[in-house]
Amino acid sequence: MSAYNLIWNIGGNERKHSLRGYPVFIGRIPYGLRDRIKDYNPLGVYIYYPDTDTAYFTGIISATVSRYHVKIEEENNNIFLIDHGADGKGSRNGTYLNGERIKPGQRVLLRPGDSFQLGRLGPVFMLTMRRIEGETIVMKEGVPALMPKSLAKKLEGVEGIQVESYDESSALVVPSFHGDKKIVTEGLVIHSERLSERERVLKALFHVESIVSDALEYIITRQDVESAKNILMKLQLRAYCGLIENIKEKEIQRVYHELLKFVKMDIVDVKAVAERLRTLKHLIREFIENF
Repeated sequence: MSAYNLIWNIGGNERKHSLRGYPVFIGRIPYGLRDRIKDYNPLGVYIYYPDTDTAYFTGIISATVSRYHVKIEEENNNIFLIDHGADGKGSRNGTYLNGERIKPGQRVLLRPGDSFQLGRLGPVFMLTMRRIEGETIVMKEGVPALMPKSLAKKLEGVEGIQVESYDESSALVVPSFHGDKKIVTEGLVIHSERLSERERVLKALFHVESIVSDALEYIITRQDVESAKNILMKLQLRAYCGLIENIKEKEIQRVYHELLKFVKMDIVDVKAVAERLRTLKHLIREFIENF
C-alpha cells in the first residue's frame, strides 16, 4: 500500500514527513511530555505518535495552534481527520479542510491533495500519496485548493492550472483542465476530479461563505479588523471574482465589491463592514438554497 506524506512550507522551504502509523496528532503537546520529547518547545507544533510516545518537530512555532489540534486516523485503508483539541472536543481556533471549517470533534475523510489549516491564520498541511512516479495530488476542477507554497511553485506555468499567492507560506491553486487528464511535473502527479457545473459553483460558494463567516467572527467577537482584512484578501483571487461575476446576481456582486474596497482602506467603519458581511453571508446562503 502506498505511504501517505504530510507536506508543509516554512520560509519558502518544503518540509515533508511520511506518516509512520496511526493514530497521529498534529499540534502543540502538553508540558507533561517535555522530558520525553527532544528539544521540547511549549509553542512548537509537533507530529506526535501516542502509541510509541515519539514526536517530530515541524519547525513551526505558534501560540494559536491547540494542543493535539488535529488527530489523523486510519480505517479500512481510508484516512480520517478530526478537529480534536486538548480534550477531544475540538481545537480553540478551529480546523479548516480545503478552506471549509469542520465541526469541533468532527471526523472527515482526508484524501491525497486535501489541505487542512490549523486555525484560519495558522499553518497549512497537505496530504499526498507517495508513488513511484511522484507525489499524487487530486484536485477538484475549478475549485481553489489551498496548499503549501513550495508545492504551488512546482505548478506555476503548467497549462490548465492557475496559481495565486495567498500568504507567505501558502498559495491557492485552481485546476481548469477537464476529465481524467493527468499532469506529471517535478515529482508531482496531478489529477483533476471533474465536477458538474452545479457542484463546482456550490463548492466555490461554500468557500466564499466560509471566508465571510470567519471575517465576521473576527470583527464581532474579537474586534480584530486586521485579521478580518487578512481573511477577506482571499476574495480578491480571480477564481472567486470570476465566480461572483458568472452567477450574475447584482446584489451579491455589489456587496462583494464593497468588501473588496474595505480590504484596501486604512480606516474603516467597523459597523458598516459587519453589516455588509452579514448581508453577503445571507445572500450567498439564499442563493445556495435556491440554486
